[in-house]
Amino acid sequence: MNRIEPVCLTPTNANFGGQPVVQDLATMIARQGAINMSEPSICIAYGNDFHKFHGGYRVGYTVFEYTKLAADWINGMRQVDELWTTSRWGLEVIRQNGLADIKVEVVPEGFDAAIFNPALREQRKSRSVFRFLTVGKWEVRKGQVELLKAWAKAFRGIKDVELVLMCDNPFVRGFSVEQEIKKLNLGRMAPVKAVKPVATDVEMAKRYADADCFVLPTRAEGWGLPIMEAMACGTPVITTRYSAITEYANDANAHLLDVMNLVPVFDPLFFPRAGEAGLWAEIDIEQLAERMLHVYQNRDEARLVGLRAASDMASQWTWDHAARKAHGLLQARKAGQISNVTRPAAIHDAKDAVDAVRKGDRTPATIAVLSITDLIGIADELSRSDSSSEVADLYRTWIAHANSPLAFIARFNLGRILSDAGDLGGAEQVYREALVQNPQFPQARLNLGSVLERSGRPDAAIAEWEQALGVITGAETPDTALLKHVLNSLGRLLEQQHRYAEAETMLTRSLAVQPDQEEVLHHWVHLRQKQCAWPVYSPLPGVSVESMVRSTSALAMLSASNDPAQQLDTALRYARAKIPGNLPPLAPAQGYEHPRLRVGYLSSNLNLHAVTILTAELYELHDRSRVEVFAFCWSPEDGSPMRARIRAAMDHLIRIDQMTDEQAAQTIRAAEIDILIDLQGLTSGCRPTILAHRPAPVQIAWLGFPGTTGLPGVDYILADRYLIPEKEVQYYSEKPLYMPDCFQVNDRKRTVAELPRRATYGLADDVFVFCAFNHNHKFTPELFGTWMRILTRTPNSVLWLLADNEVARLNLISAAERQGVDSQRLVFAPRVQPTEYLARFQLADLFLDTLPFNGGTTASDALWMGLPLLTCSGRTFASRMAGSLLNAIGLPELVTTNFGEYEQLAVELASDPLRLRGLRQRLQENRATHPLFDTPRFVRAMEDVFVSVARSPSPKKAHGAVLSAHYLEGSKQT
Repeated sequence: MNRIEPVCLTPTNANFGGQPVVQDLATMIARQGAINMSEPSICIAYGNDFHKFHGGYRVGYTVFEYTKLAADWINGMRQVDELWTTSRWGLEVIRQNGLADIKVEVVPEGFDAAIFNPALREQRKSRSVFRFLTVGKWEVRKGQVELLKAWAKAFRGIKDVELVLMCDNPFVRGFSVEQEIKKLNLGRMAPVKAVKPVATDVEMAKRYADADCFVLPTRAEGWGLPIMEAMACGTPVITTRYSAITEYANDANAHLLDVMNLVPVFDPLFFPRAGEAGLWAEIDIEQLAERMLHVYQNRDEARLVGLRAASDMASQWTWDHAARKAHGLLQARKAGQISNVTRPAAIHDAKDAVDAVRKGDRTPATIAVLSITDLIGIADELSRSDSSSEVADLYRTWIAHANSPLAFIARFNLGRILSDAGDLGGAEQVYREALVQNPQFPQARLNLGSVLERSGRPDAAIAEWEQALGVITGAETPDTALLKHVLNSLGRLLEQQHRYAEAETMLTRSLAVQPDQEEVLHHWVHLRQKQCAWPVYSPLPGVSVESMVRSTSALAMLSASNDPAQQLDTALRYARAKIPGNLPPLAPAQGYEHPRLRVGYLSSNLNLHAVTILTAELYELHDRSRVEVFAFCWSPEDGSPMRARIRAAMDHLIRIDQMTDEQAAQTIRAAEIDILIDLQGLTSGCRPTILAHRPAPVQIAWLGFPGTTGLPGVDYILADRYLIPEKEVQYYSEKPLYMPDCFQVNDRKRTVAELPRRATYGLADDVFVFCAFNHNHKFTPELFGTWMRILTRTPNSVLWLLADNEVARLNLISAAERQGVDSQRLVFAPRVQPTEYLARFQLADLFLDTLPFNGGTTASDALWMGLPLLTCSGRTFASRMAGSLLNAIGLPELVTTNFGEYEQLAVELASDPLRLRGLRQRLQENRATHPLFDTPRFVRAMEDVFVSVARSPSPKKAHGAVLSAHYLEGSKQT
C-alpha cells in the first residue's frame, strides 16, 4: 500500500492535507449536511497510526492488501470507537485477525465522475496500434514482472500492439523501468514503452481513456482506485478476481483473472520474511497472456465490457455514493448509538455471536456476524453432539446472510456434510455454487467429482478432476497433497472406465510426486498387465523393480507368479495393511441350532458378472429343506435379467451398500447366519473387514478370488484335491474344504445364440483357429512367446483373441511382429452379448489357456460349448483351475505341466484333425455323464460339506496357516 500521512477530518471543518481520498470523501460527506456530533472525527490512516488521534468519537478508516495484520495495527485499531474499511473482503480480514469485538463497517472509496467518465473516449485520436496500459508503483504486489512475461508470451511477433508502463518506485534510488525490463531478459517482443506518471487526475483520466485496455494483474488491493477509474472511463480492464477489487468488479464489467492459489506474502523491499503478512494471490502468467490476447482479438466484445463498467461505476461507485454511506452511518450515530456502539443490544461482533450461538441462538442476524473461522469452529463443536442437519442449517444460514467473500469455504464444508449424509444432489449444488464464487478452488472440484462419481456420472467426475488438475499444476508451487489426490482419483476412475493408457499416465505422474505409494503401485502394475505392456515391472524414477513386486496387489500377483508362497505373502501383506486387528467376534463360536442351515452369500457381483454366471443355478437348486439362502450384497442394480434371476432365487436379499463394514457385519450377525460364503475375496470392491468382525461362526472363501485370501476372518477355502494338493496346503491361510469332484459349479440354463459364420469375425473357413479368450491381463511375455512359436509351427493358423483394449491390441501386434509372426495372424474379437459370446466358441478349433492364471468361467464356457481346451498347470490355485475342470469332464490328457509340453501338444493337435475330432466327440458325450456340468450333484455335495463344518466341534483353521505364516516370517522372498 502506498504510504500516506495520517489525516484527521471532521465533516464540517475540512482541513484535509491534500490527499485525494481524504479531500473527496470529506467534501462529499460535508455536502450531505452537518452532523453536529460531539467532536466526531474520521481518521484516514494505517491502523498503527490511529493511536495518534484524540477526540470525542473517533472513526478509523483504513485499507490493507494482505491477510495478516501486524500487532501494532491491531492495537491501533482497538484505539478507535468505530472502524471503517472499503470492502467486505477487508471486513473479513479484520475479523480473522481477532478484531471481531469492535464495530466494523464497509464504506467504499469512489471516483470523481466529473473527471473520470466515458465521454473522454470519444475524444481519442485513431491509431493503428492496440494499446495496453498499466499504472502503479513498481513492486511485487502489482505484478509488473509477471505482466511483462505474459506480454512476451502472448504478443511475440505481433507488431500492431504496445504496452505502456506508467510506473515508478520512489523507495528505490535511481529506479528505472527500462533497467527492470532489461533484467528480465525476455528477448524480442512487442513494443513496451515506459512513461512517467502524470501530475493530475485530469491527465490521468485522459491516459485511461486513450488506452484500449487497462491491465493490472495485482496480487491484492485494499481498493484499487486506478482500476475503478479506468473502468469509469469505459476502458476495458483486466485485473485479478481477489481482494477488495471484487467489491465492484465482476465478470460482466471486467475481464477477471481467476486466482489459482493464495501464497505467502513476500516482497524483498517491504516483506522480506515470507508469510509475515499472510497471503495474497498467485499470478498465473499463462492465464494473463491468454486474457490479454483474447481482448486484443475480440475488441468489440471488450468495448461492450468497458461500457458496462462505465455504467456500473457511475451508478454505484462515485464519491457521492461513498459519502452517502458514510453520512448515513454518522447520522445513525447521532441518533444516540454512540455510547453503545461497540456493545449494542443486538449482536454486532463475532465474540458475542460465538457465545450466543453456543448457547443455542440460531437467528440469522446472530449467525451472520460470525467470522468464517468462528463458523467452522462452532460447526465442528456442534458436529460432535448435534445431528448433521443442524450443522448444515448453521452453514446455510451463514451463507444466506453473512454476504462474505469467503462463503465458498462455507459452501465447501456444507457440501461435505450433505455428501456424507447421502444428499448427493444437495452436495453437488453447493459445490457448484462454491466454484461460481471461486472457480480456482480445487478442493471443491475434487469433492464435486466424488459426488458425481457416486451419482453414476463418471465422465462428469473425470471432467471436474481434470479441471482441478489444471488449477493445481498451474500454481507457482503446486500443493503436492492435492496433486497426488487428483492424479490418483483420475487414475482410479479412468481405469474403471477402461481408459487404461490415460490411467497409467496419471498414476505415473503421481508416483513422480511421491514414489513410495504402495496403493498406487498396486494399480500401476495391474494397468501394465491389462495393456500387455511388457516388461510389466519397468523401473520408474525412485521406484525399483523390487518395490514394485512387493507392492503388487494380490489380484495382479495371480498373473505375475506361479509361487504359492509369494501369493500367500502378498495376501497377508494386504490383510495386515487393510484390516484392523483384534476385532471381537460377533458370532458365537459354537454356532446355532437352526433346523435349516442359514447360508449367506457375500458379494458385490450378484448381477451380470462372471461369478454369478457360474452360480445362478446353484441358488435355485439349494434344497430348502436343508438350507435357507441369504444374499448380502452391494451389487449395482444393473437391470439385467441375471439380476432379476438372482433376486428370485434368494430367500432373502439384503443390500448393505449404504452400511459401514461394522453395520453390515452386525446385520449378518442379527440374521444368525450359520455359514457365510465370501464370493469376493481380494478382488475389486472387496470388503474384508466385514469378515474380520466374524459375523458368522463359519466363514468360507469360494470362487470370487482364485487363491488364498490371507484374511483373518476366513476359516475355509472351498477346493478340490487337484486344485490344492496336500503338499501346497501350507501356503493357504484357510483350511481347504475338498469337494468330491471339482471346486467350480456351472449353470446349465444359459442361452446360446445361433451358430454364427466365421466370416462375421474375420476368420477364414480354411484356417486352424487357436482361441484364447481369457482377459489380456492374464497374458505374459513367456506365454505369448509360446503362442507365437505354436503359430510358426502350425501353417495356415491364426490366434483369436479378445480385444480388451486398444493399447493391449497394439502391444500384442508389436510383440508378434518382433517374433516374426505376421500381425494378420492375430484376430481380435469384439465384446458382444453373452448369448453371442457363447455361440462363437464353436467357430474355434482349440482353446489355449493361460498360465500362471488359468481361465475359470471362460474355461467352463469353452468346454460347455464343446471346444477342447489345452492348459498348463502350475503350483498355485489360479494355475490349476482349468486342470481341475478338465479332470472333472474326463479329459486329463489336455493338462500339461510346462510350456514345452504345452507347445508340443498344441502343435500335434492342430496337425492331427482325427485326434482333435475324437476329443471334441468325447467332450460332447462327457457333458452329460461327468461331474463338471452336473449341477444338482455339485449342490448336494456342497450342502453336505456345509453341514459337516457347521456341526463340527473341531477348530476351523488348518495347521497350514500357522506353518505358512511361520515360513514367511523367515523368508526374504517377495
